[in-house]
Amino acid sequence: MSSDTKPAQGTWHRRTGSDNGGAASIRTLSGSEPEDAGLYSAPTSHEGPGYEVEVPTVTCRRYAVIMVGLPARGKTFLSQKISRYLAWLGHESAVFNVQRMWRESLGVAVAPKGSTGSPGTSEYMLGMGSAQPTAESGDGSGNTPPTAGSATAKQQFIHADTFFQAFVANSKARPTSADLTDSTDKAPPSSNAGADEESPEATAYSAAVSHCVDRVKAFFGRGGLVAFLNDDFVTKASRDDVEARLQGVADSVLYIEVLRDDAINARFEELKVGNASEYGPEAGSRGAATDLAKRIALLKSVYERVGDDKSFIRIRNGSHIDLHDVRGYLPSRMTSFLMHLAPQNKAFCPIYFSRHGQSEYNLEDRLGGNPLLTDKGHDDAVALKNFIATIKEDNDRMLAQQEELRSAAAAPDAPGGPQNLPQMQKPLQIWTSQLTRTIQTARPAETELGIQCLRWRNLNEIHAGVCEHLTYAEVKEKYPLIHDFRKKNKYAFRYPDGESYQDLVARLEPVIMELENADRVVVVVAHQAVLRALLAYFGGSNAEHSVHVEVPHRTVWRCSYDASGIPTMDEMKLPPNPDPEAAKAAAAAWAKPT
Repeated sequence: MSSDTKPAQGTWHRRTGSDNGGAASIRTLSGSEPEDAGLYSAPTSHEGPGYEVEVPTVTCRRYAVIMVGLPARGKTFLSQKISRYLAWLGHESAVFNVQRMWRESLGVAVAPKGSTGSPGTSEYMLGMGSAQPTAESGDGSGNTPPTAGSATAKQQFIHADTFFQAFVANSKARPTSADLTDSTDKAPPSSNAGADEESPEATAYSAAVSHCVDRVKAFFGRGGLVAFLNDDFVTKASRDDVEARLQGVADSVLYIEVLRDDAINARFEELKVGNASEYGPEAGSRGAATDLAKRIALLKSVYERVGDDKSFIRIRNGSHIDLHDVRGYLPSRMTSFLMHLAPQNKAFCPIYFSRHGQSEYNLEDRLGGNPLLTDKGHDDAVALKNFIATIKEDNDRMLAQQEELRSAAAAPDAPGGPQNLPQMQKPLQIWTSQLTRTIQTARPAETELGIQCLRWRNLNEIHAGVCEHLTYAEVKEKYPLIHDFRKKNKYAFRYPDGESYQDLVARLEPVIMELENADRVVVVVAHQAVLRALLAYFGGSNAEHSVHVEVPHRTVWRCSYDASGIPTMDEMKLPPNPDPEAAKAAAAAWAKPT
């Protein structure tokens, strides 16, 4: 966005890479076309001198994580979330989506210029270069993927029968009489009789798997540590095939199997049907729902759970986790993260961020401290309360609808008998620091709207140590070396007796984990440095560059997720209060902290 164009107040503005000078902005990851196509340019934390970053030494094992489960169970969502979390910790990770690459290859009518090999082969697909990557299947080159509908990017809608025949032709899948899926319903019989291993669909699917493995190998060669292969992989044969291809590429293979009972999966199937990257407009909502149901039924007929001869993490209904032969630092971090992660409810529960209202120290350009809000700051608090009131109204309406559905399902005469539906929506919360300026900012919403407010010490502003309470001009005059060193490396420099941004990132990890686990809408009211770090994580930007991101007052950022776990970051400038006198009176009423 150019400097002479500002977003209208009261409207959402999509944060993009050109805002705030490029590198220091919050990068948008939205829909099915994230900028880096699956390889997150995520926050990293480097220790020691900068030149050590260039040493090409891999100090950890390289892990290939194979996602397993029926469609619409949350595999893509989980792989995206874990990948971003690992990257935040400084471990390069990427997600490679086999089916998306397969659909794209079927949509290519002719071989692109410069490609080699016959159609459907790995060499043929590698010849496509940057024309091939889309969400989750990118090679991290930073090349912009082609626009949807172009000759090399068109995705073909694959009907369930075609998909299943191509799948069984490659995996040698056989129907099983045992019900091994996460559903209690008996799977319908199916057969792979007549599956053509030489069909274009089957050949393209095999090539897509090979191409993903080739990209994983290239990713590891660039220093990557964790690669997620995202597909259904519901049969032992299909898993053995991809694991054999990974021999010599990855040091260890870990499976993450995602199970969810049919009774609680309907809501997530609706999300998948409505995902444009899964079913295009040519499918139609009814046709897409029918096709998805058929595809799930076909895959159920051949489903085999991951056996005890493999290392796996098995997640059932988002609340039960089984581990088998899971060892090592990175698998342990993945397990810990999964134990804190809400079961895909983040698709329904966005997170809002806002800076506290203007404080006395903001007016004086002072660091740290625990100042009170100014009159303008109290006006900012009222504006935030008005905004939160609209969120609460929508949330309360969803709560009422949910209770009606729960009551109807629990009735004795309910179709299929009484059921105890899970509570998907909960009252929203406000999270603040323990410093007065954030508490004052949240108090109008907390008291007048009756919203629960949690106060986190971890959300306190970065501590400036010996520079607390000083203006920036006083720091430059009194501590010139501190001023100069911090200017050279703002992220890593630690104030004497204080903190660095790198320390702040570590301090915020528990907050991030709890936000990931939050099964409700949360509004975070915090400070400039804290919001820089949080917006970097949830927006997928680089933590070291985030120190220069502008975090103005009277602004709200919204982080929302699609069904695939791709985050989108939007911002809104809060409009002026409609009644300045009423706002002033409210500010006076809340002028004193508790």
